[in-house]
Amino acid sequence: MSVAIIDGTIERADLGRRAKQTQVYKALDIRDKLGTLHSIGRSVAHGEVADQIAVGASGRFYTFKSLDLKGVHGVRKDDGTAAYSHPGAQNVKLFKILIPLLTVLVVGLAILQGGIPVIAAIGLVLSVVGWIVTNNSAVEARAQFDGDGALRAAGRG
Repeated sequence: MSVAIIDGTIERADLGRRAKQTQVYKALDIRDKLGTLHSIGRSVAHGEVADQIAVGASGRFYTFKSLDLKGVHGVRKDDGTAAYSHPGAQNVKLFKILIPLLTVLVVGLAILQGGIPVIAAIGLVLSVVGWIVTNNSAVEARAQFDGDGALRAAGRG
């Protein structure tokens, strides 16, 4: 996973679709204070963060990349508005459901059929890896946002 901070202004936010609290953007461009354009491409924003993404919004934007998911997980706008919401939380929940179900399936079929079902075992391994990566992504993103907030409050960010 990687996280980054972009201080700048949103120049382009082409909304692709909206699903519940998550917005998926076809393109999201942020021009930083030095004039460099950061194009995030297909990206997501969730909850309160999604509500703050609009052309002309300026401030500090916290971005992330994890597995096949990338987007904005936090915003601290110049007007003082701050919002945080990591879109990967739904994936963490999904993996928390899949891991026990696949474990029961693998163990149950191993006992009943005398062998480990390869597809279910592969699914279990991938679910565990997915949970670890996605959970670490959410933890790292939260630490970045909270840590930067403390620095900004102290006047060093």
